[in-house]
Amino acid sequence: MKVFAPLLGATLGNQELDESPALKRAASFAGGRERVCGSYRSMHNGSISESVELEPEESCIFRFKADHEHILEIINLQLDVDCDAGEMWLFTDNEQLGPFCNDNKRKRRSIHEDDDILDTDPGIPTNEDSGYSAFDSSMLDGSSFDSSEVDMVMKNGQRIKFSFGFNFNFELLPGLPTAGSGLCGWKNIKASNSAFYAIKNEASNPEEAMSVYAALTDSMYEFQCYYDRFRSECGGDSPVQVQCHHTKWGNSEKPLLKSVEAIIDAQCADCSANGVCSEWYGMLGRLNGMFDGYVAPTSYVPTVKPVPDCDYGWNYNGYECERICPDGEEYGDDGCYTPCDEDQCAASPCPNNSFCTDLCEGYECTCDDGYHNHDGRCCHNDKCAEVECPAHSTCQNNGCTKYKCVCDSGYVENAYGECEKECDENPCAGNPCGDNYKCNAKCKGYDCECKAGYSGDKCEPDDKCDSYYKPDCKSCQKCSNGDCVLKGGWYIDAYGKCQQKSNECLLGKHNCDDYANCVDKLDGYTCHCQDGYLDVNGDGTECTHPYYTEDGECNLEEYSAFTDKKFEAVSFKTSYDHQTAIHYWNEITAQLSKLGESARTIACSTDAGIIGCKWIDYTRDATACEWVHTLETVIDQVKENCNSEWKLFYLEKLEKLREATCDEPNDCEDGKANCHPNAICFPKAAVYGQTYSGFKCKCKEGFYGNGKNCMPEINECDLNMHKCHEYATCVDIQAGYKCVCNDDYVGNGYKCTIPVNECLDDNLNECHTYADCFDTDNGYYCKCRGKEGYVGDGKSCTGPADECYEGTHTCSEATTDCENTYAGYTCKCKEGFFGDPAKGCWPPLTCPDGYFDSDYSGDFENGLCSLKYSKPCWKDLYTKIYAAGVKVCKKNDAASRFALFTNEMFNLGKSYEKKYGAVLSHYPTSERYGADCAVDAGAVPCHLLNFEDIVDAQDLFNRVKALFNHVFNKCDALYKAKWEQWLALYHNSLICPVNECLDPDLYECHEYAKCVDRSVGYECVCKTHYYGDGKENCDLIDYCSDASICPLYSTCNTLAVGYECVCDDGYLKKGTKCVAIDPCTINRGGCHEHASCHSSLVGYVFNHVCKCKSGYTGNGFECIPIDPCEYHNCHDDASCVPYSQITSEQDYNCVCNDGFSGNGYQCEEYVDPCADTTCNGDKNTFAYSDAYGNDECMCICPDGFKDVNGVCESTDPCYNVECVENKSCYNGVCKEVAENPCGKCHKNSYCITNTYANTHTCKCAHGYEGDGFVCTLAAACNKYCPSGTTCRLDKCTCPVGYWYDDVSRKCIDFNECKVNKKGESRHNCHPDASCENTTGGFKCTCKNGFFGDGVTCHGGGGGGSAYNTGGASSYSNLREPIQSAFNNYNGNSVDLYTSLGDGMCSLMGFEWGNLNKLMKTMKWTSNPTLSYKYVEALLTEFQYLGQAVLARTQAKCDLSKAGAVPCRLLYFPHENKRCQLVKRLGKIFEAVAEHCNTAWETKYGDMVNYLIANNQAGYAGAACEKVVYLP
Repeated sequence: MKVFAPLLGATLGNQELDESPALKRAASFAGGRERVCGSYRSMHNGSISESVELEPEESCIFRFKADHEHILEIINLQLDVDCDAGEMWLFTDNEQLGPFCNDNKRKRRSIHEDDDILDTDPGIPTNEDSGYSAFDSSMLDGSSFDSSEVDMVMKNGQRIKFSFGFNFNFELLPGLPTAGSGLCGWKNIKASNSAFYAIKNEASNPEEAMSVYAALTDSMYEFQCYYDRFRSECGGDSPVQVQCHHTKWGNSEKPLLKSVEAIIDAQCADCSANGVCSEWYGMLGRLNGMFDGYVAPTSYVPTVKPVPDCDYGWNYNGYECERICPDGEEYGDDGCYTPCDEDQCAASPCPNNSFCTDLCEGYECTCDDGYHNHDGRCCHNDKCAEVECPAHSTCQNNGCTKYKCVCDSGYVENAYGECEKECDENPCAGNPCGDNYKCNAKCKGYDCECKAGYSGDKCEPDDKCDSYYKPDCKSCQKCSNGDCVLKGGWYIDAYGKCQQKSNECLLGKHNCDDYANCVDKLDGYTCHCQDGYLDVNGDGTECTHPYYTEDGECNLEEYSAFTDKKFEAVSFKTSYDHQTAIHYWNEITAQLSKLGESARTIACSTDAGIIGCKWIDYTRDATACEWVHTLETVIDQVKENCNSEWKLFYLEKLEKLREATCDEPNDCEDGKANCHPNAICFPKAAVYGQTYSGFKCKCKEGFYGNGKNCMPEINECDLNMHKCHEYATCVDIQAGYKCVCNDDYVGNGYKCTIPVNECLDDNLNECHTYADCFDTDNGYYCKCRGKEGYVGDGKSCTGPADECYEGTHTCSEATTDCENTYAGYTCKCKEGFFGDPAKGCWPPLTCPDGYFDSDYSGDFENGLCSLKYSKPCWKDLYTKIYAAGVKVCKKNDAASRFALFTNEMFNLGKSYEKKYGAVLSHYPTSERYGADCAVDAGAVPCHLLNFEDIVDAQDLFNRVKALFNHVFNKCDALYKAKWEQWLALYHNSLICPVNECLDPDLYECHEYAKCVDRSVGYECVCKTHYYGDGKENCDLIDYCSDASICPLYSTCNTLAVGYECVCDDGYLKKGTKCVAIDPCTINRGGCHEHASCHSSLVGYVFNHVCKCKSGYTGNGFECIPIDPCEYHNCHDDASCVPYSQITSEQDYNCVCNDGFSGNGYQCEEYVDPCADTTCNGDKNTFAYSDAYGNDECMCICPDGFKDVNGVCESTDPCYNVECVENKSCYNGVCKEVAENPCGKCHKNSYCITNTYANTHTCKCAHGYEGDGFVCTLAAACNKYCPSGTTCRLDKCTCPVGYWYDDVSRKCIDFNECKVNKKGESRHNCHPDASCENTTGGFKCTCKNGFFGDGVTCHGGGGGGSAYNTGGASSYSNLREPIQSAFNNYNGNSVDLYTSLGDGMCSLMGFEWGNLNKLMKTMKWTSNPTLSYKYVEALLTEFQYLGQAVLARTQAKCDLSKAGAVPCRLLYFPHENKRCQLVKRLGKIFEAVAEHCNTAWETKYGDMVNYLIANNQAGYAGAACEKVVYLP
């Protein structure tokens, strides 16, 4: 338990159990006074935090005692009470609230709520789970209680020990005395929400009623808390107080709403009719409307009036118990007492020039007029009156004899004693910073900063396309970051005009030959003869066949070479048996090619290999089958010159070829299906690349199964072969049968019985009284009512005691009923009785006998009758008049409106009785402080209340109107006017209104007026454009007489009806103004066609200017193109080349003419260094510039060749190898053709097969760029590049090892050994090696003390070996080869690891461990486990190439050659992408494979092919970047 001082005056023990009404109620509810766990006496404000552990069903009371002078308000109440575990209740002297808990998992019910009786007792709570509703404790925040104490009861609803806690913050409200003064504040209005929740179900819409009531109390609570906001609406220094019984929230509908209404009436008497009062009355009216028809209890004079037993300190006043103490005393815990001390002013405690005021506790001293308090003395006020302070300052008294002048707020004192402004006034006025700047005002001066979207010293726009930079783009261009770029599908021709691009190749608007490919370009197209065809004209418009003869026919000599590869690609995609198709195609074409060379067999004539070219045209053949048909026509032409043996030979092979390409596989027809004999086989669609089709089996009709097993269907039901019960039906299904019980029977079909509901007959079940019975198909089960606290097995249930049944309750048997609850019982008024069961219940108010008799003497001595009897005496009025045959216009509307009137009369009657006839009342009545009607309005002559014997609707209305006039003549005009509107609506609900406007004979209006129907009668209103009284005259309005009706520069024209404003010539309507026409919209404002017109509106007229566009010069009305080459400073041997986009005279380049070199401004005659050089051994000349700028020439072998002893030899081992039949050359050996994976190449690429490594490379076709797997159209290159260089993306590039100098237009040797500022270089020399730059490359040499090839150096000198010599690492098992390891292998030497040729390096010494770590970090997209497994196998193989490879018996390599590769290949930059690193591995594989056997090639070639094929793309799916190898 935690207690925080000084929030409490004292903590009282259990011994201080003095009685109070709140404690009595709490103790009764909790089970006795011994349940008090803590008692606290409040001072001014407090905060209590408690935690308590309760046994099952145990309760605990916490008392918070007030000081008997102020109302206690709850600031905040936080509970640690789960609704599933328990609850909290709050008790005061007059009311009881709850239950409260943390959540709504359980549905709880308010103590105020009952399903059968409208008026329930708030005194004893009910805990039935059925319909039970829990409240959030935050609803109590802001509630205040006029009570001697507030008691909190915590209850454990569990059957186990449980812990609870709370934090309680409260305050004693100053200036709000308790009810001892007779008046109370109503700041606790929100506490009535729980009471209203109990009666909300009596409303026509309970949820809406609860929502409206909560909004009303929230508004009233806010009014109390923030009264200063409403001072403009209400008078007084604080909210009004009301009689205290209005703040004792009851539990029946009408007293609660009437209490709230009385509070609103009292407060709004001091407030205006509009504002918050209008809002309150609106919500109150909605609530009253939802409770119409309910008769609340009023006064009653019982024959025998029960007198309740009032508590100590309370007296019975004839109606209820109330606190009554002698004058000057107040009620407290110990009864009435005198709260104030003796007269403290008797001892004259105050200083001179002051007077003393005695208070209840202590006294107060107040200075006399003309004096003020200063440190406990009363000083004279005139010091400041004798002086005059400087401007902007105020005089303040300083002590009794001094004063000082203080500068006003915003001013400071300067050196002269004057008050001047502390800060500059609006230093940013007019924005002194500038247009693109933001001015930030300071106290003195200002700061400037760039606006958003601007930056730099001059605050220039961030958007380079802003008009500030004056971008001038053509119509086919758009501005991008300040540059004009072409839009898609457009280009600019040589004349600088925009042209739209079209694809002549797709549209067929080209003149390319049938054997040529059309390539679309930005400004046209080009034609390229297909591979193998001769370009006659050089432009692709005429392409001749590769084996075209002078006689106009074709020779079959190259037939095989020309068709085999092409057919292989087509067959790969469109054959059913690709390998068979390739085999027989190659056999046939090989023989046809031999016929073309010469007739080498006796089977054919010598000219059999010469046929017409038209027979060998494959250009229109799309599938392998179509190619075979064309081949068949070739054979048909040849066989005419061959014998029958030749024909039979080819026909057999041709048939096999047709089957592989044209015959669709059909597994059903080919006998590959395994369907049952009683099933039908359905083949699936054939797929290229598969020799089978697939199939599906379906059992024939009369059989069932999966098609591979089919069984005959049998109807067991028809053949009576089932076992269904006699009260069941047999249902046949495909595989067997099922049984279903007939209607009115239950069971599984094999056993069916008649269902019996044991729960309907107590004799058939054994459930306990406090258990529920649940019927099932095969019996029943019992369940104890756990929500009511009963537990057990259903046949025996134990739970709380039933005090009502056992007779141990204390309810009055005469007027109340006892109802058992989970935690005890509750007393409720008997049916027809109302009141508080704890104090007494009384019968309801009824209409007095003879009330409408003529000799009735009235309810008061003055002979008047009380309007309070309007409800009981008029409740059956409409039933009577309808029974008497009285007809009304709208029954429901009339009855509803009359109910509102009855409620108002009833309330006025109660107000009158409260003042003049209290002795007749037996219940607390409402108070109408500040009401809109005089109290006397509540009593009227008795005959006005007589609504008996109504003749018709008019008779009823006349009687109501008579009573209405008598009553509301005593109300203020505003209130009466509100009810007069009600009277008109009530008249129309009784007597159907007549719409005179529908019948011209019933109204008289002017011809230009219209009739408007009213509740009573009609009104004439002049039509639009007319004015008058509507009856006698309606005159046309002269709008144009008002000079201001039309805008400037316009004329007002009067129309037959209305008017129009017409803008003057040269002006047009824009919104409500007439503005001048924009001159730029008419002939561009006179501007030139190459100028832009800019206009701005100044007032009502336009100002415009003409400006020449970019690339033109002039005054805007005349613009001529800028010619930058008209005046230039290019060299005489150079040409001036204008920019593609011209904006100024400086937009040009100078380019030296052909035969000259330089920067264009200085040009010299170019001397080719290779002019006098002749190369031998099939080498080509190559011109370059060395590191010093000297022009040099060298001889190099062409691509695909290498220098061997001064002669260029092909690097392709198959260069001079010729294979026959269906074999191809791989690494110099003829092997059968394997499946070609070139199908993955892009459509704009071609496949290159590495014959010695059995690998395939995709290369983009001419005019395209990419990695071969993704090829895009290469951008046109408009730049001139000298010989020996390549133009790419408008840049000249040199071979590897050189860079291009734009000034000298030469290839300069690149110094790979140079280290940049970041410590980076372009060589791969070992750290223990030195790098030496060479022409077009570099050389690595191990330093002294080290040996190796330069890329790898090991030995002494601290560099260390590339192999592990001790210690753990990822390659700790790798050992450096030694001579003794190769003793058993003849013809091999390890010399290659120490003595290598120029440019060659050892594989064994390379640091493969680092590369392995790099590759392991890669994200392999296709089968990561297998990909990395292949990488690791290759790296390990390269590293073990010496000893490990020689030890194998199958896959072997020539160690004297395989272990050495070109040094430039041993380079793996970490910034390379995965696809690039894989290609580098492939290059090393190709170099090694030249010296390994077929088994080695096959094993590791498959790994390399897999890695390359599945790692084609670069980053994020882009094309793989080009791999740049070292020179």
